Amino acid sequence: MLVTMKLSLFQSVIFVLSFRIYATVKVSVFYETLCPDCIAFITNQLHPNYKAFGSSLIDLQLIPCGFEHESVVNGSKIFICQHGQNECYGNRVHGCVIALYSITISESFAACSESSDNPASKEALQSCASSNQISWPDIEMCISSIAGEKIMEANEKITAQLNPRSVPTVVFNGGFNENDANQSIDDLKGVICKYLNNNPPQCRSNINPSIIVL
Repeated sequence: MLVTMKLSLFQSVIFVLSFRIYATVKVSVFYETLCPDCIAFITNQLHPNYKAFGSSLIDLQLIPCGFEHESVVNGSKIFICQHGQNECYGNRVHGCVIALYSITISESFAACSESSDNPASKEALQSCASSNQISWPDIEMCISSIAGEKIMEANEKITAQLNPRSVPTVVFNGGFNENDANQSIDDLKGVICKYLNNNPPQCRSNINPSIIVL
């Protein structure tokens, strides 16, 4: 009986240690769809690392907004984006996909569109929706409705709370750290592994996930 109790206690300790080893890091990415630096980060850092670590280790949050803001023109509410109305369209499509689908599907869709020649074009977005089993009619319904507007407003509010100086801005575990944000632009794996105490096998590998080609 005593041996059984000791064995049970040992197994409980192992379980706790395992949980710590594979704790999840929350990664929040603030971006806009036509920003060249955002495109480079999503395609070269975020996508390969998310594929390598997976949703069990990365709790990913995508916020497509950047320096987008609301304005009222002739009594009508409009959104103004740093790279023009095409970017506002791209941001809204991304926002609707993220709201309607799982983060795994949404990340794959975002990486697909950002790696295309014209990331915010309807053709590219529709093609990426199709390749990720996303219903384009549902997305069109979302972006043309009050739901799409509310999603953009919500993303704008979240971004305003952070008030980033540049995009992309990456936040880990809900708290902005400038050194981590800067390092993540070229070495997202390094920052993720720091938060995971270098325990997952992905962190002990010499392979750089950024070499993965879409």
